[in-house]
Amino acid sequence: MPYNISKTKIDCSYPLTNWHGDKQCFINDILKSLVENRTAHGNVNFDSPVLKDIPDPTLLKDCAAAAELLVKFIQNKQKIVIYGDYDVDGISSAALLARFFEIIGFTNFAVMIPDRFTHGYGINEASRDDVLKLMPECLITVDNGSKIFAEEDFYINKKITLIITDHHQPDSQSAPSKSLFVNPKQSGCSYPDKDIAGVGVVYLLLIQLRRVLRDLGWWDSKDLAVPNLVNFLDLVTLGTIADQAPVIGLNRIFVYHGLKRINLWWQKEPQKQPFYLTRLQKHLQADTLTGEGIAFQIAPLINAAGRISHGKLAFDFLMSTNLDDSKIRFNHLAKLNQQRKVRQKDMLKSALESIKNDALNSPAIVYDDSFHEGLIGIIAGNLSQQLGVPAVVLSSAKNDQLKASCRSPAQVNLLTILNKLQHHFERFGGHSQAAAFQMKEEKLAIFKSDFCKLYEELVSEQNITSTITPLADLELFPWMATRELYDALEVLAPFGMQNLRPSFLFKGISLKSPSYTNNILTKWRLNRQTDLIIFGDYLPEFDAGLWDIMGSLLLKKNGRYTYLQIIINALAPAN
Repeated sequence: MPYNISKTKIDCSYPLTNWHGDKQCFINDILKSLVENRTAHGNVNFDSPVLKDIPDPTLLKDCAAAAELLVKFIQNKQKIVIYGDYDVDGISSAALLARFFEIIGFTNFAVMIPDRFTHGYGINEASRDDVLKLMPECLITVDNGSKIFAEEDFYINKKITLIITDHHQPDSQSAPSKSLFVNPKQSGCSYPDKDIAGVGVVYLLLIQLRRVLRDLGWWDSKDLAVPNLVNFLDLVTLGTIADQAPVIGLNRIFVYHGLKRINLWWQKEPQKQPFYLTRLQKHLQADTLTGEGIAFQIAPLINAAGRISHGKLAFDFLMSTNLDDSKIRFNHLAKLNQQRKVRQKDMLKSALESIKNDALNSPAIVYDDSFHEGLIGIIAGNLSQQLGVPAVVLSSAKNDQLKASCRSPAQVNLLTILNKLQHHFERFGGHSQAAAFQMKEEKLAIFKSDFCKLYEELVSEQNITSTITPLADLELFPWMATRELYDALEVLAPFGMQNLRPSFLFKGISLKSPSYTNNILTKWRLNRQTDLIIFGDYLPEFDAGLWDIMGSLLLKKNGRYTYLQIIINALAPAN
């Protein structure tokens, strides 16, 4: 459920209660405030990012050397195996590299997408046999490998060259030390943008790889056109948004131009686009794709393969070679996604029931041996979002092991806590707001106690609130929510993490009993042109009266007609 019913209040970055001037004046003032807030992150050309602002890939440690090494394998027609991951970032990264190899005429490569349930995450002992069956001479990882443990020595002893590309936070004990390691977060890397997704790292490698091949005259010798890498940004956009990377800085350049290219294909050049995009356009029945369309409609569909079955199904969809293949593969993914939705709803209900008696504002830590391993990350995200606290959801694995996914609000860096608990884990890794680990079941009780204690200390030391107080960008009067304002706000698109669609605070709105639609949509009528909407399970209890509302503007199309919606993110009783 994407909304938060606050028992206290909703805060606002810019409480503007004395508007004056005409309509265009207040729209300009709103945009000025919003752009100033976003450009505080250091964005260049925020309104119209340009590709020439992509920092040189040679600033990325080992990127130039990795490109040179790959060229040698390509020239000698030696076997390259791409080792991906089972989420959208890893799958799109593998597809990006595979598409490039195909376009340059290199065919001696294979792709391995590990199985979440038998191989687990990353390069590890469980995947050795399946990797060796592919007979690699070079093994390149995408979206994994920063914590490679003993596997580096294993493959080196097998005379297999390793190239590790990743974006996860490495540590000195398990990071690659004998292989080329392309990761902006590693020590000694001077690349200015550290927050790119795994697919962004691969894209930078391809920029450098194309540069080396061009200097060698590859295109002339093969009578091939130099590939336009803008035509690869669809996959970069998909992986970046799906992995919830911040859509600012370099990621904003990627996503801005990726969506621009996709929408050009959809509207004017459908014959030039990859077949998977043709199928997605038919599914969405739209001529425009947004970042939110990827985040809420496409990413869950592609992720469903790795969560419920096998990520290779999603990779094959992205690599579809004709319309019939794309249709068959899409339908398979759609069925898996439907299964995911049903199981996810049951698991969330069970998780909320299991913690209903826990102390207020304490972390949500849930273990259930019936939980589906592929869905625990979604449940952790749901719990953290609804409760405003870190959430850890665990499921059973083999040999008395537990697998866990963790999520946290923006104020809480999970790694600050989990790094101090590594002695409990068999494996561990992740980001500041999303992480995962594996540990023995016997350690669950002490882990829970230690985690809660460290969280309490973090809240106290960093003077952060123990739960989220909803924060709107601006306070508006209801009459300001207009189609003209909606259109003006599109200059801030594409929206995503750290560049969310602007949220507005409307104070003292009179709400009566809402109407419900299939328990997934709650609606009030604000005025003749505008509806108030909550998506998700309907509100179990609601008292009519005056409410403060935080919401974002969306445009709803119904046939020939369009009308405005305010999608509610938070509600609080009016003071």
